[in-house]
Amino acid sequence: GYMSGFLGDFAPAFARSEEAEAVAEEAGDQAALARALGGQSSLRVLRDPAGSRQRLERIYRLAQASGEDWDMMYAKLNLAFSYTLCGQWDEGEAELQEALPLIEQMNSHEGYAWYWLARSLKPFWEGNPGPFRDYAERVLNAAGEVGEPATQASAQSMMARMEIAQGDPAAAVERLEACRARTIVAGAGRSEEHTSELQSHHD
Repeated sequence: GYMSGFLGDFAPAFARSEEAEAVAEEAGDQAALARALGGQSSLRVLRDPAGSRQRLERIYRLAQASGEDWDMMYAKLNLAFSYTLCGQWDEGEAELQEALPLIEQMNSHEGYAWYWLARSLKPFWEGNPGPFRDYAERVLNAAGEVGEPATQASAQSMMARMEIAQGDPAAAVERLEACRARTIVAGAGRSEEHTSELQSHHD
């Protein structure tokens, strides 16, 4: 399910995630259920931020009960996105503060990349280039450590849009062409989906 989503093949990804969820429910395996529920949670958040929260809270409770720090981390990160995508900055900040110790505990570069991407959204939508660029560079640095393409593509695309807003479309085109080439090499269809969905909330 995860790989289908990563490659942009969303219908099979959701179907496999639901199959895994049913198996885990039947077996009463809380850890497996948290993983199954969380498999496509970032895509669900992008499509329905407020509607995804109940599911994410359940993932967090299941992961906490079974000691699954990775799933706890992602539940909190996705909850943060569910609020920031709706402009609820204080609620999003609270979720990020709970995610950070888990990220630090696991020294998760992927977790840091999503954390800084969430932080970058407010200055991006406010058109505040200084803080935005600082956060975006942190996204790229963290994601570059592990080759995580979704956050890299999102940050690069947002940086390009900021460059356009600042009157430098040539730099934006150069950035986007390089980003697209890396995304194709990575085979990460999900990156383009994530980027367009992320930006559409405040277009």
